[in-house]
Amino acid sequence: MKTMKVIKSLSFVIFASLVLLACKAQKQNEANTTKLVNADYLITHLGDETVSDEELTMEVDADEQRISGYSGCNNYKFEYELDENGRLDLGLGVATKMYCEDSMDLESKFFQKAGLVTNFVLKDNTLSLKSKSGEILIKAKKNRRH
Repeated sequence: MKTMKVIKSLSFVIFASLVLLACKAQKQNEANTTKLVNADYLITHLGDETVSDEELTMEVDADEQRISGYSGCNNYKFEYELDENGRLDLGLGVATKMYCEDSMDLESKFFQKAGLVTNFVLKDNTLSLKSKSGEILIKAKKNRRH
C-alpha cells in the first residue's frame, strides 16, 4: 500500500513538472543577445534558496542545444531552443524515475523553477536562468574543471 502511494506521488511530481514546462510564458522581459556556451555548472540557488551543498549539476551543450545534469535524485535533460530575440525555451524535460525520500522536495522545486524559465544571463562564470519578469529562478556557477 505504501509503495502505491510513493508511485502515485512520484507520478504526480513528474506530471506536474511536465505540465509546468509545457505552459511556460512565451514573452521575454529583457533582451539577451548572448548565446549559451558549452560548460559544466554547479547549481547554487533555486530562487532565493541556497542549494550549493546539494551538488545539483547542469551541463550546457550548446552544439546540441541540450541542458542536462543531476537534480538531487535523478538525472535530467532539456532540449532547449533559443530564438533570435534571446528567449530561452527549455521545452519538455525528461528525467530518470528514481524515488529518493530525502530529496524529492528539492527536485520538485528544481523542475518547478525550470518550467518558468524564459531567458538567461551569462556573466563571468555565473549562469542565471530567469523568468519573464526577470526573477532569477536558477543560478549556477561554472565548474572550475572547465
